[in-house]
Amino acid sequence: MELKNSNGILIEDLVGSIQSVFRELSAIKKSLSIDESGPIGVKSAAQHLEVSQQKIYLEVEEGDIPHYQDRPGSKIYFFRDELDQWVKEKRRISKKEIHDEADNIKFGSHGGE
Repeated sequence: MELKNSNGILIEDLVGSIQSVFRELSAIKKSLSIDESGPIGVKSAAQHLEVSQQKIYLEVEEGDIPHYQDRPGSKIYFFRDELDQWVKEKRRISKKEIHDEADNIKFGSHGGE
């Protein structure tokens, strides 16, 4: 039994057409994908970290953010994975973690009850 939609088109043909379009879109997406491993500039670094470009320049000037630059005044480059690691290194522990650690020291590691 052949199933047709309201326009008289076979459902099987519709599914095949949709699958074909999906394959084409996947190929286009793959060809347009950006190489995430290459260097990026200040604008892309700011977008990646969701901060202003001014903040990026300030971090560079203070020597806090990992970056690459041939000489002062030349273009500044970053790598996404290094920016991600830099953010992770800035983690601050929560008050709960501080209290939990204090409780561990007070009750756990010294044999107290």
